[in-house]
Amino acid sequence: MNYKNQISDRVKILLIDEDESIFYLIRRVLLRENYRLYTSTSGRSGMEMSTSICPDLILMDTQLSDMDGIGLIQWFREWTDCPILVVSGQTGYMDKVNALYAGADDYIVKPFHEQELAARIYTALRRRIPGGQGSFYQAGDLKIDSMEADGLVLTIHTTEACPSLMNYLSEPYGCIIDMDEGVTEDGIVVGTGPFVATELVTDDHLKLVKNENYWDGNVNVDEITVRTISDGDTLALALQSGEINAAYGMAYASYPVFENDNYQFTSVQTSRSFYVQMNYASPVVADDAVREAIAMGIDKESFVNVLLNGYGYVATGAFPDTVDFGGSTLHAKTYDPEGAKEVLEAAGWKDSDGDGIREKDGQKLTIKWLTYPSRQELPLLAEAAQSTLKEIGMDVQINATADHNSIWKDTSAWDVYVGANVNCGLGDPTNFFSTHCLDASTKNRGQYHSDKLEELAVQLNSTFDTTERNQIAIEMQQQLLDDNAFVFCSFLKMSMISQANVTGLTAHACDYYELTADLDIN
Repeated sequence: MNYKNQISDRVKILLIDEDESIFYLIRRVLLRENYRLYTSTSGRSGMEMSTSICPDLILMDTQLSDMDGIGLIQWFREWTDCPILVVSGQTGYMDKVNALYAGADDYIVKPFHEQELAARIYTALRRRIPGGQGSFYQAGDLKIDSMEADGLVLTIHTTEACPSLMNYLSEPYGCIIDMDEGVTEDGIVVGTGPFVATELVTDDHLKLVKNENYWDGNVNVDEITVRTISDGDTLALALQSGEINAAYGMAYASYPVFENDNYQFTSVQTSRSFYVQMNYASPVVADDAVREAIAMGIDKESFVNVLLNGYGYVATGAFPDTVDFGGSTLHAKTYDPEGAKEVLEAAGWKDSDGDGIREKDGQKLTIKWLTYPSRQELPLLAEAAQSTLKEIGMDVQINATADHNSIWKDTSAWDVYVGANVNCGLGDPTNFFSTHCLDASTKNRGQYHSDKLEELAVQLNSTFDTTERNQIAIEMQQQLLDDNAFVFCSFLKMSMISQANVTGLTAHACDYYELTADLDIN
């Protein structure tokens, strides 16, 4: 029990449950065990809280009124390996099977004894640290073992060398949370910034007020409402009418409307790439010639200049030219439909029946294209590729769905996955490779493997010299390009559009916007 007493007050547990009677029973058990408890009575607020607190264990019911509990487990597994314990009144064996296959580590049936719950939590946490030793701060790529604070000096100890640690800690996607206030039950994060959230309605709006105790000067604006407007036409009309003062994510076709003195653009090149990821488990895409032809059959220039109205940058590799390990030194396939035809023809893919679609050994050259609609660029890219790849004899079947994270797990359901990702944030290459390309990567959706890439990754994660790290990152990108494992199509030019009287609101290279104390409406 010494081990338990040593760590319990450091362990963060997120509880997601709508059953009021059970909720308070579990809460009592966890607080009695001295765990740091965060609670949510809905699935969506639980999602939002999880990304803020990074829990060491998630305790949840799958019966949620606002979302599918199994889908929520799958979403958690996209980014965290922390133990997930399901506490549910569903007793059927398939309920348990589905939860476990989705990514849960244990399944506890209601009702249960308090001691059983405490024991199962303890067991899950013990397994998280082999031999019951170590720390709960080993957060993936951060390699953090322990931390101590002495006044304003924070000392961080890592389990192993971690050259990218400072970059991770400096990312604007992170935040400093006021631990005295923490995260409220309705999912509001209380931080140390210039504004304090007072109301959050997921997928609708967030209300902010001036932080009267802000530590870094005067805050110009008293109140801000951040609205979610998913329809492009509605968003454009809202900005035109003055209903809103600024917008991000405007449909590219609407940009010309705001290119006048009444509005201002702030734009910056980001490392958010729109990329094609090949599925090596697909018999069709496993063919080297097919992957090469796809890479040669996508017209990146037209996609950026026509469909994005020039608000983007053609990509070569995973990283933009704004960083020293960017695409200027790399070699990728260029748009060459005639060359792609020759590659396919030489590999035995021929249009024998004259219908415009090639076949081989009786199999049509059909490409199942999986993507999602929440990034407006991705359906545009899908339609563009569908057209140009048809010219070389491929039948591209598009599935743009919000359920893409469930579908890609079935490798028979797709041939290429097309997504968007901020690949290097503040300028370190580690994250993209560790999440997308390696054997242990959670988003290596296509089961790609390269001995050379694995060896280079070991070097990258142990090398501190910047020049050497840059060269390793270049070699790793070139390996991906040589294998045609990815096609990097373009990078986002992030653009904020605001009324001319708005100041202090600017785009950021990390593809985020920041509401600072300098924000003002004159």
